Amino acid sequence: MHASEQAAIGPVRRPPTPNIPPETDRDRAGEPAGAPFDPPAPSPIAGRIAVAVRTIERAEAQPRLADLARAAGLSPSHFQRLFKRIVGLSPTRYGIAVRRARLRRALENGDGVTQAIFAAGFGSASQGYAALRDEAGLTPSAIRAGGSGVSIYHLGLPVGARRLHLGFTERGLCHLSLGAERADTRSELRRLLPHARLAPLHDPGLRALVLDALAPLRAELAAATGPRERALVERLRRSLAGLRPAPHATSHPSVAHPAGHGAERRTR
Repeated sequence: MHASEQAAIGPVRRPPTPNIPPETDRDRAGEPAGAPFDPPAPSPIAGRIAVAVRTIERAEAQPRLADLARAAGLSPSHFQRLFKRIVGLSPTRYGIAVRRARLRRALENGDGVTQAIFAAGFGSASQGYAALRDEAGLTPSAIRAGGSGVSIYHLGLPVGARRLHLGFTERGLCHLSLGAERADTRSELRRLLPHARLAPLHDPGLRALVLDALAPLRAELAAATGPRERALVERLRRSLAGLRPAPHATSHPSVAHPAGHGAERRTR
């Protein structure tokens, strides 16, 4: 984007993105945000990794790397490399994504913040809050309250025969999911955050940054399912963390009020 175009669009603020412990340098090595994945290895070892994925998904808390590796009959370092190559994330990152999804569901159902954090499998409140930092647009309390008093600016993008749903507040990304092609982003956000004020995102600069982050993942995301889909969405989430709409975009007059709080207007 040329400087003259950026000046016309307005600034897109990108504050520093917090790190999420407890991932190690080895977990992060060779995993640049938005980089495409290697294709899964079509070998019997993939079955052992699939068992490890199910173990992580079903466990109340994150299993130890050594235990996962032992169950797969591999050394921890070899297991870590294979898991990351086949799934697309390290076991630690995959576990964080699983528990974050649990936490979001519990908060959206109205569970108390502390209760939801520990029920999701986090060992402390700080770990739960840290897991949500990639979606800093809403606080846990705001998610629990259904987005009450919050304005969310939504963007839906086609990804093959599917649709990517994004929501931003003036604080940053607050929602990212992948749905069916015919799914409506506004309806998806209304379902999850029924008390939020919703409006289409009118920020060409932010839209361009989203498309740039999506580009290297788009083809595989269109066909991915299961753990691979979760890993791709997680990679995209990390690429978008820290992006916020420009100030002019959050003062748009077409914000629709939630049901029961004034007239709604759908803008396409």
